[in-house]
Amino acid sequence: QELSAFAGLADMWYLVRLIDMPTEPLPVGECQIVTGRGPFTVPEERTLMESHEIDVLVTKASGGVATQGKLDAARLLGLPVVMVQRPPPPPGPQVDSVTAAVDWIANQLGT
Repeated sequence: QELSAFAGLADMWYLVRLIDMPTEPLPVGECQIVTGRGPFTVPEERTLMESHEIDVLVTKASGGVATQGKLDAARLLGLPVVMVQRPPPPPGPQVDSVTAAVDWIANQLGT
């Protein structure tokens, strides 16, 4: 979704991992697409990075185990990592007292 930010960078090759093959051309220059659903192991990630001679890892801050394998592999290979921060979540319901919180929960549960 954010690949268009790289569109203006000339003379670069990208390895792009997606869950599914895109239905439209990607907005970046020369690239190779790999598909798959993680989490991937450190050995899998290391093999992928080494076989494609990756020199920088750019990844979303997905959290949890989803990114751990590639971060560990990048560390083992001494690669710089650019972590794209997630946007803040939309604000949730707020109350200003414990009583209001209990009332809100009861209302959600229909009790």
